[in-house]
Amino acid sequence: MKQGIFNMVGSMKFAIVCVVIFIGLFVWIGFGDSEAGVKERAAAEVLRKSTIVEGKNTTFIVGYLDEETGLVDYGRYLNELRGEGVKPEDNAAVWLLRAVGGDTFSEATDDKGYVDKVYRQLGIMRVTDEGYVSWGNFLSGIVKEADEKEEITDEMGKAFLSWPSKRIWTKEKFPFVAQWVEVNEKYLDYYLKGSECGAYYWPTIVTVESGINSRAVDYDIRMQRLVLKGFKLRAGLRMGEGDIAGGVADILGMMRMGRLMRHSPAISTYGGQFWGNSLESLGYDFLQFAVVQPNFTSEIGDKIFKTIDGLKPRVSLLHVRDKIDRLYGLDLVQRMSKGKLDLSEFNIHAMLKLMSEEDIFS
Repeated sequence: MKQGIFNMVGSMKFAIVCVVIFIGLFVWIGFGDSEAGVKERAAAEVLRKSTIVEGKNTTFIVGYLDEETGLVDYGRYLNELRGEGVKPEDNAAVWLLRAVGGDTFSEATDDKGYVDKVYRQLGIMRVTDEGYVSWGNFLSGIVKEADEKEEITDEMGKAFLSWPSKRIWTKEKFPFVAQWVEVNEKYLDYYLKGSECGAYYWPTIVTVESGINSRAVDYDIRMQRLVLKGFKLRAGLRMGEGDIAGGVADILGMMRMGRLMRHSPAISTYGGQFWGNSLESLGYDFLQFAVVQPNFTSEIGDKIFKTIDGLKPRVSLLHVRDKIDRLYGLDLVQRMSKGKLDLSEFNIHAMLKLMSEEDIFS
């Protein structure tokens, strides 16, 4: 009888052990491939396959390997370098975005993920203000007839054609253009506010598919072009209406904005450097017409002198090329190789030359 009981107990123990093992297998099979688990294993697999070896003489920077891709994160390095210590309210690029408006910026790209990343890097909430009204949208809002629209468009053309030679104009001469400038007054002031900031930082955005997104700098220059059309016309209108101080304030704003884009911490691209140079040159050209106006005063002249004297130092284009082009080239090559590349024995210049000769992008 006792032997039968022991056999029964032993059988129960064995059954319990089997049940526990079965449940463990079920849990492992059913839940082992959770989303977090899959991502973790995928990242580990990429890192295992990646043969990129960091080094100052090869990857140029160290300590920026991306955990998910195993590639060198040049975008993060650039953003830390350019955006270090820059607060949103003291960032001219933030005020530029506020001037243009959130919708205009979002509509400029189909990549909504890009837009979200820009806002996160700038450290601001989404801009909800409609922002700057383009000449085309303004025109569509005030006239419906094609003939009348053409007539008013011709007025804008004449304003711009006469503007390079005279720089000043009046409401009486171009009433619709003056009305358009007035509609944008608030947003032109945002642009002016931005020029008074201590830094200009527009982030570099990196995607897994394409690497450093060149549009990260392209979009801010597009926005600059959009707002500047109204901004320089406002300067000419103010002087034409006798407000020399107001006109000069706008001119100096253009020059400050241009210098911020060329200042060392911005480390802008070639496009940003040349755009900044254009803003400064435009300002100097504009000042020639301001100083010969009858109501130009010594106080205004003193303000011009102090502003120009206080402009931040420019960075050389050679410095830009060294800091930016090298990183863009390295990022391009590592993504073309999909991480299967030992950069410890790699010559970036030879590779770029080879790509050019083989027309690899055709």
